[in-house]
Amino acid sequence: MNPYLTVTARYIDGSVEHPDSWKLHSKVIGYTIIHGDHSGANIAAVILKVLDCYGPGEKRRGQCFEHIVHLAGKAFIEALGALKDDDKDEDEEWLDPLDLDEEEEVDEPVDFDPADLLGKVLALINQVNKAAVNKFTLLAYDSPKVLNLWKKNYSDYVICRPEWEVLDLIHEVLEEVHEAHQSFSPEPFPTVWCTIPTLECLQRQWEIMADTPKFAPVHTAIKAGLAKLQKWYLAIGQTDIYYICLGMSCGFIY
Repeated sequence: MNPYLTVTARYIDGSVEHPDSWKLHSKVIGYTIIHGDHSGANIAAVILKVLDCYGPGEKRRGQCFEHIVHLAGKAFIEALGALKDDDKDEDEEWLDPLDLDEEEEVDEPVDFDPADLLGKVLALINQVNKAAVNKFTLLAYDSPKVLNLWKKNYSDYVICRPEWEVLDLIHEVLEEVHEAHQSFSPEPFPTVWCTIPTLECLQRQWEIMADTPKFAPVHTAIKAGLAKLQKWYLAIGQTDIYYICLGMSCGFIY
């Protein structure tokens, strides 16, 4: 079954003589098959092909607001893999008990790199996908009865409690990305109006996490995600596309 793309044009019908007298129109201008993958470049090519049939004027480039959330999450994950031992001093200084409230507890810093933890989890997933299900019926962390996978023991993939706690932190951070992403999910009306509030909410939640001692093991990664989020957030104000979309949104009453 072939995928199709529906292209809807929303435009303002008015005149120069009476700029305050205008109407908002919505019309389906294309329903075309999508050849190839669903990448942004390919989808853009399909849309441009439809628009070329109507002979539009100057082409304008804008940001995909939903993709900004993806980029922030990606930056966070990539930063987890870029953490080095020299970040340890910065984390210890940030966790100085003198900077904390007297009633706030300070957790013992973990002595492993979150990047190593993610690598362990991903390696385990790869091994599980390659192994037969019946091999896991005998699974015991250090049991010699469990067969090796390419000269590796299943005990190599055991995740200790402190590591699970870091995984929980990573999950909490990425859960905020998930919530922001859902704000742009398919709705019967355009959701462009919630772009700035959604990005600001995600930024605020991450800032709170970055200032919380609990998230010290992933503090640097959160900062990397915030930097990427702020970069593209500022790019929204550099184009008038966003404000035009607000004017054409059904979510506002004039």
